Amino acid sequence: MKVLIDECCHKKLKSLLTVPDIECKTVREIGYAGKKNGELIALIDGIYDVLVTLDGSIKDQQNIKGKRLSILRIRAKSSDISSITPFIPEIIAALRVIKPGEFREVGRAHPV
Repeated sequence: MKVLIDECCHKKLKSLLTVPDIECKTVREIGYAGKKNGELIALIDGIYDVLVTLDGSIKDQQNIKGKRLSILRIRAKSSDISSITPFIPEIIAALRVIKPGEFREVGRAHPV
């Protein structure tokens, strides 16, 4: 599975999600930093399987039904890696089952 990590996510997320069967790149790494969500999705659909993001408004802004790309949104209290780390097992589990054209959320806005 090819995963692209949005630029709003901490760069350390890449190493935490790179496990067997999951290949990760960052938006910055592939030269797409600064692209708006719609343009980014159009560019990566069919190249990457999943876009991982923290963007809370992406679901309402982007329709991915019928696309090969899926979106996994992490709900964390901040983009700091320490806020995201508790959800790594849940993120990896979701990546293994997410379907093309699906939007899925993991985590909680305020972990206990």
